[in-house]
Amino acid sequence: MAGLVEPAFTSCGKAIPLRDRHQSDTPAPHGGTLRCQARRDLSHWASGRAEAGTVIFKAVSDGRPYPDHGMSARDWANVPPRSIRLDELVTTKRELALDKLLDEDSTFFGDLFPHAVQWQGDIYLEDGLHRALRAALQQRNILHVRVLDLDELKRLGHTVPS
Repeated sequence: MAGLVEPAFTSCGKAIPLRDRHQSDTPAPHGGTLRCQARRDLSHWASGRAEAGTVIFKAVSDGRPYPDHGMSARDWANVPPRSIRLDELVTTKRELALDKLLDEDSTFFGDLFPHAVQWQGDIYLEDGLHRALRAALQQRNILHVRVLDLDELKRLGHTVPS
């Protein structure tokens, strides 16, 4: 019969209504759905029990290893955003403020897109750690980010401070 949809269930066996279905509500290999599996993986990561391969960011660093680029807010506005996977980003901050993470209006006066700098093959998240982590908590692994590519500028012969 056409139009029938296979039922999807949460990891605890509760049926997911059709109106709440998501693309990731397909059966997961270990029971539940892929969305439920992602939630379990994230909760295991937060509790320190993450399985191998369960990461949010490529690395967490403290500080900016790349040279000062001197970009102003107006300059950043001219950099078009592009889609970046969270597991490709290296953070430049080790700590975050929980109140900013939970604040829905945290980007009200700022740029909607996080800022990142590509340097020596890595993409460093300069501004937007709270937005990136909020995306991860919402099971989104891709973020729209303004990326300043210092590697490309250097290749094109522009002066990039060392």
